[in-house]
Amino acid sequence: MFKWVKHILSCISGISTPFGGISWDSKEPKNSKVPTFSDPIYVTYTENHNFISFIESNDNRIIFLKTFLDASVSLKEQYDLVEKEGIDIDLIASCKFHGVALPLPNKEGRIVTITFYFKDDHILKFSAGGTGIVRVGITGFFEVSRTFHGGPTTAFHLNEIKASLETKVDILNC
Repeated sequence: MFKWVKHILSCISGISTPFGGISWDSKEPKNSKVPTFSDPIYVTYTENHNFISFIESNDNRIIFLKTFLDASVSLKEQYDLVEKEGIDIDLIASCKFHGVALPLPNKEGRIVTITFYFKDDHILKFSAGGTGIVRVGITGFFEVSRTFHGGPTTAFHLNEIKASLETKVDILNC
């Protein structure tokens, strides 16, 4: 129905505008692009530079994640990091890390954490391999906020927000 009305108004505009009549802009509204991240987020590996840069540049904004949290412990350096940081792999594997600050190891040596706050109906999907592979899929829209704590610690908080079905389809089917 709306397309039909737009078509009629654009025809009127085409006829009446030269005579000083009605002007109608029939351009479609521009869709804003939601910043999206789809690379892994590592809890036990130091390759988080891209993710840290992404959430820093999107502080106080809404983002879309289609990623997985990697808490694998298959290399000696990963095992050492788990021991040093006291990372609870079982907590992550059980998908019960809502509200828990998780480390974001990085090669720069910065102390950065991330805390996810999921909606009650969000179902996380866990997968594992017999070689120490632990992954939890995370897909959704999140509001990013950053807090600073004593010393050089930066804490990022990702609060899941609801989105319309149309928005989800637009993002997921790109």
